[in-house]
Amino acid sequence: MCIVLGLDTFVSILSILASAFHFSNIPRIIIAIIHFFCSAWFLHCIGRMVGERVVFHKVYTRRDFDIFLGILVVVELVLVGWFFGGLGRVTVNVWWSLDICEFLALIAVGWVASWGPLEQREGTTMMV
Repeated sequence: MCIVLGLDTFVSILSILASAFHFSNIPRIIIAIIHFFCSAWFLHCIGRMVGERVVFHKVYTRRDFDIFLGILVVVELVLVGWFFGGLGRVTVNVWWSLDICEFLALIAVGWVASWGPLEQREGTTMMV
């Protein structure tokens, strides 16, 4: 989780430093700060998750969430490598899209991880 948060913060810093600093970058800096705190919170939710979660009648365990964290590390490393590999004007939109999709996936998985374990939710029956 710390690796994902560190790489995500590094990607945000790289995107800010890619252009010269002026007042038009202030909203980007504010968004990067909000992005950091949201990422930290949802990574915390994933890290403290215990039990099983059911989404669309499919049971997800801790192992599935750990696999998701591993995929996030790979995506963040691709973003960093892509940046240092020469981010062209044509591919910059793809780079931003991948970063936004990764962040939205983190929000969705963190939200599911924040649910209570299946055994503790009242009135819930497992339908598999």
